[in-house]
Order: sequence, then structure tokens, then C-alpha cells
Amino acid sequence: MSKPTVQEQKYNILMGFFGRVYTPFAVYVWVAISLAAGFSGPFGTFTALSFPVRLGYWAVVVGVSILVGRVVRVTIEQRFENRPAWLVEVIALSTMVPILTAIVSVLTPLLLQVSPDRLPHPGTLAVYVLGIAGFVSAVRLARRHVPAVAEVTGGAPVAPACWTGCRVKNAARSIA
Repeated sequence: MSKPTVQEQKYNILMGFFGRVYTPFAVYVWVAISLAAGFSGPFGTFTALSFPVRLGYWAVVVGVSILVGRVVRVTIEQRFENRPAWLVEVIALSTMVPILTAIVSVLTPLLLQVSPDRLPHPGTLAVYVLGIAGFVSAVRLARRHVPAVAEVTGGAPVAPACWTGCRVKNAARSIA
């Protein structure tokens, strides 16, 4: 077997990275959150937009947010390999919140053709983004660690030790 060329090595690295960014779980989360936001119309979109426009708006905002969040998370996991999981989460959220807040601040006026003055204060928007990103991170972490705990305890409910003892040892096994 011949040694891969530099171009093939770069391609393999790139495909490995994007293979971790795109996951079936991320697609399920995108569809679920987009539908929930489309039907409920948070932040005044229920009265301001018709259902099809509202659904499209939330699908774009949520999709871009998930894509950016995944790229940031995968990059952070690779950079901080073998660090405690809680530290990786704090760094990832601290990096994602300002980026996602800026994206929402730019996308909303473009997609809805409204004045940026009608948006919440950037600090308020950042709190919303932190709450949503924190919830998604908690679900992702629970999904990652609960099966391992259940296997060890025979299904008995116990608090996961991932916040104190788990480390991001193999970032390639990231679930979502």
C-alpha cells in the first residue's frame, strides 16, 4: 500500500473534522428546535411572522447556530484534549456565546428586514443564547455519559461523575 499524498492527508483530516461536525444527533436537534420555535414563536415572532416565514426563520437561525456551535466545540475539544469535561464545556460556551450572539444580531435584521433597534439589548440576547446553548450542552453531556453510568451500575440511577472525573480523552468520539 502506498503512502497517502499530502493532498490525500489534508482531505482525510478535513473529512474527519466535518464528520464530527455533522452528526445525526445534530440534525435531530436542529429539526426539533426549529419546529418547537416555529410553532411557539418565541421573542415576538409568533405575532410578527406568518407560520411558514416563522418556521423558515427559526430553521435558518437554529441551523447556523448549530453549525457554528459544532465547529467551535470540535475545535475546542481537539485543542483541549485530555482536559476535564467541565473545563472544555466552560471554554466552549464562553467561546460560542459571543459568536452566536453576533450571528443572531446580524441574521435577524437581514432575514426579517427589521431595524436592529428592535432587537433586544446585546447583553439580554447573550443571556438567551447562553441559556439555550447551556441546555443543549447539558443534554449532549447527559447523552454522552449516562449510558456508561447505567452500564456500570446495572441501571441504578446515580449522579454522573463526568464533571469531576471525565476528561476529553478522545475527541473523535464526540457524540453531538
